[in-house]
Amino acid sequence: MLEYECYELIKSTVESLVKDEQKVTIKAVVKLSKCDPLLVKKLLPEFNRVKSVRLQVRCTVVEKLSWENKALKANLSLSDFVASAMTKSIVIISKVNVLKNNMNRLIGESVKQNILLNDLIIWAENNKEPSEQLEIFIRLQNIENKFSDMIRRIKLSVSDAELNRFTGLNTTYIDHAEEQL
Repeated sequence: MLEYECYELIKSTVESLVKDEQKVTIKAVVKLSKCDPLLVKKLLPEFNRVKSVRLQVRCTVVEKLSWENKALKANLSLSDFVASAMTKSIVIISKVNVLKNNMNRLIGESVKQNILLNDLIIWAENNKEPSEQLEIFIRLQNIENKFSDMIRRIKLSVSDAELNRFTGLNTTYIDHAEEQL
C-alpha cells in the first residue's frame, strides 16, 4: 500500500477513534486501518506533533480578553491555553436543549406520520373497494391513536416549567383525553 493511501486510512481511522471517544494508539490504528505497522509508527506522530489545523471560535470581546489574561498568567499562548482547557473540559448539555431537540424531533416525526397517513387514505380511496377502505381506515386510526398516545405520554413527562421555558409561553398542558374520563 502506498504511503499516501495509508496516510488517508490512518486519518480516517483517527477521526473514527476520536469520534467514538477511544484512545488513539498505534495498536488501535494498525488494527482498524490494516496498514503496515511500521508505516503507522512513521505517520501517526504527525497527527499529534504538527499543529496544522486552524480552529475559529466566536466569542465576545470580554471573553477573549479574559482568556488572553488567563493564558498570560499561565505563561501559555492563547492557542495552548484554549487547547488545554478544552482537553480537560466536560460538556454539560442543558435539559432545556435536550428538551428542545426532542420536541423538534417529535414534531418532525408527527408531520411525516401525518403526511404518510394522508397518502394512504388517498391511495385507499382511489384503489380499494369500500369494505377494504373501512378496514384500512380503522387500522390507520389505530396507528394515529398509538402515536397520539405516545405524544401525550411524552408531554405528561415534561414538567410545565420546562415546557414553558422551552416554548416561551406561560401555559399548562391540559390532557383532553384524561379530562374526558
